[in-house]
Amino acid sequence: YHGKTVCEFGFGKGEFMEAVAPFCRTINGVELNTDHLARISKKGFAVAQDLNQFNKREYDTIFLFHTFEHLPDPLNKLNQIRKKLKPGGKVIIEVPHARDFLLSDDFNCDAFKSHTLWSQHLILHTRQSLSVMLAACSFKDILVEGIQRYPLSNHLQWLAKGTPGGHLSNFSSVDNELLSAAYEMALAKNDATDTIIATATVEQF
Repeated sequence: YHGKTVCEFGFGKGEFMEAVAPFCRTINGVELNTDHLARISKKGFAVAQDLNQFNKREYDTIFLFHTFEHLPDPLNKLNQIRKKLKPGGKVIIEVPHARDFLLSDDFNCDAFKSHTLWSQHLILHTRQSLSVMLAACSFKDILVEGIQRYPLSNHLQWLAKGTPGGHLSNFSSVDNELLSAAYEMALAKNDATDTIIATATVEQF
């Protein structure tokens, strides 16, 4: 995003926009929540409820952080995003992973399943589902990678108590940089991370 024209689709409270704004040439945002729109607009950001309110072929990069799984019309939105990206522009999509380790039937962690499979998560994606959708909308150079956002302590609390926040509890005493890296590597090897991130580009003309 350094020196680029950027848009965040579904910016929520705007933390990402505020953090990267000093490094971007320009940054816009799209968000349905009118309170979030008003708040970030007062800070001088150009924001809208619909991506079509911005110009075509305007952006170098469009980000969607835990937004895509909420969309009832994901293919239409991907096509809309593609038309807003410059040739060679990139979309970056982060979503919860349908193969999250804690969703395994081996654990029978109903509390986590209820937490993750809630009504506003319309689709839980896999690497394949993201790849297929991006390809169907003519994106190129598609790459989907697994990322583990939460450490082992969070999994321990879900399994022991059926609640989130293990990384903020006494279970966090087991966490350290080496363990977290090794745990993420092990989960990624088994395609069982809690998050997947897709990057894809618009074809150069």
